[in-house]
Amino acid sequence: MIGEIPGGTGLGSSSAVTVGLLHAVRASLGLECGAATLAKESVIIETELLKKPIGWQDQYGVAFPALKKILFNRDDTVRVEPIALAPENRTALETHSLLVYTGETRKAESVLSGWSSDVDANQSGLETIRSIAHDMAAALQNSPLDLPLMGSMLSESWMIKRTFAAGVANPQVDELYEAGMASGAWGGKLLGAGGCGFVLFLAPAERQAAMLSRMGNPPAFPLALDSTGSRLIYENGSGRSGFWNGTTG
Repeated sequence: MIGEIPGGTGLGSSSAVTVGLLHAVRASLGLECGAATLAKESVIIETELLKKPIGWQDQYGVAFPALKKILFNRDDTVRVEPIALAPENRTALETHSLLVYTGETRKAESVLSGWSSDVDANQSGLETIRSIAHDMAAALQNSPLDLPLMGSMLSESWMIKRTFAAGVANPQVDELYEAGMASGAWGGKLLGAGGCGFVLFLAPAERQAAMLSRMGNPPAFPLALDSTGSRLIYENGSGRSGFWNGTTG
C-alpha cells in the first residue's frame, strides 16, 4: 500500500484502503463491485469486525465518486446524492481551497471515544452541523460560487465541532486556524475526528502564500476533486486485481 499522505490525518485513508482492498478481492472472485456494495461492506469490516468506533462517512466518501451529499437515515439506510459542479465552479473550488498539514497524526478512535458517548449532550450542535451541510450542498449549485459564504459555513461548523470534546482541538490547530483567518482566509476547519491532521481553508488564491508564511510554511496541498471513486487499474490472467482510490472530496 502506498499513499501521498500519512494515515491518521482525518482524510479517510484507512477507509480508502479498506474500500480499495475489498474492491480488488471482490473483483478477483468475480463478485459485484458497485459503489454501494463496497461502501456497505467496508462499514461492516471497520465497525463490526474491527470494532472501530467510527462513522460511515469515509467509506461512502471514497467508494462513490466526486462531490456528493450523503444522507444517513435512522433505519441504517444510506442515500448518496451526487452534486454536479459546473466546470467554472469546480475550477474555483479547487483554486481557492488549501489543505494545511499540522504535522501530527492520531487514531480517530482515540478522539471519538471522548465524545461519542455524549451524543445526546451534543444533539443541538449536531443538528446545526447537519443544517450547515445541507446549506453547503445548496451553495455548490450556485454560479458563481459564493466562496466567502461557503468559508463562513466551514468556520461555523468548526466552532461547533470543537466544543464536542477537549481532544477535538488543541493549541497547535488553533494557531494554524487563527493565522489562516488573520491572513485573509474566508473560513476553514480541521478535517476528520479532530486532534490533528489537515486544516481545510477556503481562501483567495492570491492570499495563500502569505497564509503559509504566517503559519511558518507548514506542508500544504492543493485540493483536486476526483471523478472516479474506487477503480481497478489492472487485472492479469490469473484474476488478480489492483486498485486505485482517488481523492473524492
